[in-house]
Amino acid sequence: MTTVDTCLKEALDRVSNFIADTTGHPATPEELADALTRFFVLQEIKGQIEMAREKIQWADRTIRPTH
Repeated sequence: MTTVDTCLKEALDRVSNFIADTTGHPATPEELADALTRFFVLQEIKGQIEMAREKIQWADRTIRPTH
């Protein structure tokens, strides 16, 4: 059995809670899996990760001393 990092479990719980809060009905694991693997959602996740990485790289450049 594969273990899931705590941060991923918390993210899935947050998505699940959001669906229940906004629709009045919890999503099934199958519904969540289907939604999370849609091309549009994958593209959005990729974009968020790329922006986060760029932010880190930018911060690294501004923090490093320039001797």
